[in-house]
Amino acid sequence: MRQIWAILTMLFITLLLTAPIQAQAIQVSLPTTAVPASTPVTVAVTAGDLTGRGIIAFDFDLLFDPAILQIQATPIDQSGTLSSAMTVTPNVTTGRIRVSGFGTVALTGSGTLLKLNFNAIGSAGSGSNLIWQKFQFNEGTPQTTTVNGRIDLISASDISISPSNQTILLTRDATFTVTINPVQAGATTITLASSNPALVSVPASISIPAGVATGNFKALGSAPGGPVTITAGLPSGLGGKTATATANVIRIVACFSAAHYWGEPLAIESIVAMFGVDMATTSMGAPGVPLPTILGGTKVEVRDANGTTRLAPLFYVSPGQINYQIPEGTVPGSVTITVTSGNGTVSIGSMAVSTVAPGVFTADSSGNGVAAAWAYRYKADGSVIPTLAFTFDTALQKYVSVPIDLGAESDVTYLLLFGTGIRYRSSLSTTIIKLGGTDARVDYAGPQGDYVGLDQMNILVPRSLIGRGEVDVVLTVDNKPANLVRLNFK
Repeated sequence: MRQIWAILTMLFITLLLTAPIQAQAIQVSLPTTAVPASTPVTVAVTAGDLTGRGIIAFDFDLLFDPAILQIQATPIDQSGTLSSAMTVTPNVTTGRIRVSGFGTVALTGSGTLLKLNFNAIGSAGSGSNLIWQKFQFNEGTPQTTTVNGRIDLISASDISISPSNQTILLTRDATFTVTINPVQAGATTITLASSNPALVSVPASISIPAGVATGNFKALGSAPGGPVTITAGLPSGLGGKTATATANVIRIVACFSAAHYWGEPLAIESIVAMFGVDMATTSMGAPGVPLPTILGGTKVEVRDANGTTRLAPLFYVSPGQINYQIPEGTVPGSVTITVTSGNGTVSIGSMAVSTVAPGVFTADSSGNGVAAAWAYRYKADGSVIPTLAFTFDTALQKYVSVPIDLGAESDVTYLLLFGTGIRYRSSLSTTIIKLGGTDARVDYAGPQGDYVGLDQMNILVPRSLIGRGEVDVVLTVDNKPANLVRLNFK
């Protein structure tokens, strides 16, 4: 009995091993997707792996809604498909396309078998099913399984970028806003490109979240030049529209009071020290007065809050620093500075300008330490003894104060303090100065007269300062403080 069972088991195994293996069916699929209305639509017919299946022919019959989709004049596209080397013939009737293909070399690989070309002629919100009536390889061998598809039509989105033209300061970012319409139910990926990434770089893409119309991106000004075109594009599924904006990258400048190098504001007709790069092709001082408005080929234009542009008088120009005067007539407010060098290089900056912004000059031009001042002691006999309030100490290698001698009881000493940004004070009474905490009378505060942009204050020195040594000099004009400087009283 055991022998019979052994024989039957061996026979069963032998039958299993020698029986033909049933080949797996190949899946052929159509996509389900959404596309904008009134646009061309490419439908990819995809197939599983055809390698080793001996496939040299196929034919199919596909149905669609002719009110939604219309076959193009060139119904099929074989480029880049598995059937690119075959002879493929379409036959189009209303709502139906029949296709047959044959070749002499068996197909291999998987992916797109063929592409079908439609136009989406329905309105947004409509759609068409793609239904297989028939699909077979060869004469039905190997077997296939088919997956139907569907095309839904949506509104094609518009896209825009703002601002359409923007100036980017060198090494700084500028923000652009992309707007899409209509708002999408899902996140939208916007592709970005720069026509010159060496000048203006942008991210490869941004994502606008579902239900949101706008997204921001920053463009970096990497090198001066332009205009550079920035392009933002919608995905093909939303119509593929693009929008462009332009950007120019310019150098930036920074402006400070020449008296103390503080920040803004600066005063009308005051002396300004401006710093940047490539602002001039040479270093040159003004030959005299009146000051030139073009020096070594460089000019500085000041555009005031009313939009009026004036050329600034120039004391000195160099690639890294320019000293100039804010032009007479400049209106207080936000001011734009444009520097054009002799070779056409443009730099730009901005600053706030007010009527008054007091600054006091110091001996070492730093805005700190001993004031650049003179003391004039008037004696009873009518003689005058001038004293320069500073000297250069060669041992210390710096400027130091010189003690000011106030002399006899009958002597009167006036201090001449020099600054800028003072001349348009509202009244003499609003020019307040304290010497070592002691109020001092100001008899004059206005233009110095000989030097462009330089202001002068004539101050009666209180005799209570005798023997005080170095003291702080605190100046306010129209409630605006100047830089703190020092003087020495014997």
